[in-house]
Amino acid sequence: MSDSGTISQAFLNRPDPESKSVKHTINLDWFQAMIIGDLISPDDHDSPPLELSFLDGFIRFRLNMKGDQPAGNKHFKYIYRIYYRDNRKFGECLVIPRNNVIMKDSRAIMFKAENFRLYEGGFCFNFNLFLESMKWKFDHFTRLDIAVDGGSHFTNILKMAKGKIFKLGRAEFKPIYEGNMKLKAFYVGNSQSQKSLRAYDKRRHIKQFEHKQYIEEFWTKNRLHDAIRSDKSRVERLELQLRSDAIKAIPQADVEKMDQMEHLAGMMKIHFKNWFEFVESKAKTGIKTPSHRPRLESVDWDSLRSDHFDKINTKGFNMVKRIRQAIKTNWMMFYFTKLDEFRITAFHMADEFNCYQWFMTAKPYWRKEFDLMADDVHLAVVPDDLAVQIRKVS
Repeated sequence: MSDSGTISQAFLNRPDPESKSVKHTINLDWFQAMIIGDLISPDDHDSPPLELSFLDGFIRFRLNMKGDQPAGNKHFKYIYRIYYRDNRKFGECLVIPRNNVIMKDSRAIMFKAENFRLYEGGFCFNFNLFLESMKWKFDHFTRLDIAVDGGSHFTNILKMAKGKIFKLGRAEFKPIYEGNMKLKAFYVGNSQSQKSLRAYDKRRHIKQFEHKQYIEEFWTKNRLHDAIRSDKSRVERLELQLRSDAIKAIPQADVEKMDQMEHLAGMMKIHFKNWFEFVESKAKTGIKTPSHRPRLESVDWDSLRSDHFDKINTKGFNMVKRIRQAIKTNWMMFYFTKLDEFRITAFHMADEFNCYQWFMTAKPYWRKEFDLMADDVHLAVVPDDLAVQIRKVS
């Protein structure tokens, strides 16, 4: 794999270098991970340096400023832009946790890759070399977005709307229409949950909003059929967003393979199973149970030479769901009853089960949800038996 900043032959999505075109390309579109390491000395925690340079300028960091003050977010005090190897932006890192309850290690650093770097060959090589150069350690993924471009994904949705095929899974499905009831995009799952999917015309999105010509160059170099047949043709994208627990549910997920199409396809395929799959109708197959009917794959996994992952490790995944539901239930009871024991229990569980960051992020959304429920809920006093049941569950 090349580390020169250009797309290498090994990185091309083409299964066969002689093929005229391919049906799909697959690539990371978001890479975010937790790193353990040191950047700022303790003496500089209150007055961070504007610039830092390592290895004779091989790696440089530049502090983000908001006016005349250092920029940060609610979880980290400072944000540094990273320039690596060729003086182009490599990503950014968030340093100095504001709350050690959220980040158990005070040396925790949140790294997010620059988007265009993900579409160049050798990203994983460069990322691992960067960590080695800084003497930092990869800890875990916090978010990955995997994008498949090409294919006719909207066709399955239109068939489903007409009752010709059936979608497996109970995840929330939301179509978005524009004029004349033309399907513009669709969403599966909730963007705040551990995994969600969105589908849209990526070429149109680039031209209207993003101006990421490097993605179109990526399609051309990989000979994506939908992209090279015409510069005006649609390129439908399926974009799977995975957060930390959903990624941990795949034991084989490997930070050193995140720019290999086989590995990305395997991760996407295993998460699509029984969640975003289609089957023929009962009328056509005569089979009553939907999950027993033959699958209609939305992606040609064979063309991507998908790695085979046995299954998702749902044991820990489902336990996290139950814990988070218990936290939400306690917070809802506190919202409606103002009994402090529910508030204390919610915070205690969030801390005990390492869900504090998620809890802080989710609370504003829950408030909107609870506000809508308020007209229908009248709980001035919680019955003793209900309070006891909730405490037992928690």
